[in-house]
Amino acid sequence: MNFHFRSKLLELGLQEAFTNSMLKEKEAESFRQGQPVRIMNPISDDMTTMRPSLLPGLLKAVTHNVNRNLEDVRFFELGRVFQNYRENQLPEQPYHLAVVITGRRYRESWNAPKETVDFYDIKGYLENFLAKIFLDNYQFILYPKATYLSAEECIAVEADGEILGVCGRIQSDVLKAFDLEKPVYGFELNVDKLAERIGFDRSYQAISRFPYSERDLALVLDDDIHAADVLDFIREISGNLLYQLDVFDVYRGDKIPAGKKSLAIRMRFQSYERTLSDKEVDKLFNKIIQQSQKKFNARLRD
Repeated sequence: MNFHFRSKLLELGLQEAFTNSMLKEKEAESFRQGQPVRIMNPISDDMTTMRPSLLPGLLKAVTHNVNRNLEDVRFFELGRVFQNYRENQLPEQPYHLAVVITGRRYRESWNAPKETVDFYDIKGYLENFLAKIFLDNYQFILYPKATYLSAEECIAVEADGEILGVCGRIQSDVLKAFDLEKPVYGFELNVDKLAERIGFDRSYQAISRFPYSERDLALVLDDDIHAADVLDFIREISGNLLYQLDVFDVYRGDKIPAGKKSLAIRMRFQSYERTLSDKEVDKLFNKIIQQSQKKFNARLRD
């Protein structure tokens, strides 16, 4: 399974790094889960604690490269981590997979924009990797519990109520501990939990030969209501005629009251059995509008 994961990460253009499993306790501190796993007789002050995460080692590798003017870094690593030490018991030793990126979005060229990577780049790497390994039935959720990641730019991968990994921007104070000034983004996944959920049997569904109907909806609602909750509710009440559902715009500003946002949603309705009539689609669309307004205390945007 590790070979399978490694090959998919290489396909994404990432470079594999191999880092030491032993760290300074200070380097491991921000990433630890439970009691740290300390080494009884360390051979060096730089190797006193077993790594609780792959990210500290990768950050050290980033520092090493940045200090040598190699500032556009795309690294991944697969390996064991050591967590939740309990006296007279072995620590947990799951396999993890981690990726870090920093620097320019595009290779330096006369015709390439001078843009740096951001949260959506690392999220894109994560989504592409999960698509390549055929992980199904997962969702991204906001996740402020990873203390080494910025709360404003942090999500978790959740499946069946279990957290499989986290993704986001490394906290600036964590970066300072590794002598890094520019933003670094990363994700880390539990390989053992991933492997339990991956099936290699594929099934396919034919494309409907009947046309779809499209409707757009813009709701003005409270800013703290998550788009995912709105989409889940619409799916729940729409039945099997709702073929596709996407958010295509989020707006705050002029003509939108403070503490509110406008959420624009595009819906496609389609049947595998017949061509849907406008009357049929409009009836379902109006039901979605009315029940969404009631559920989220929302109104239609003018």
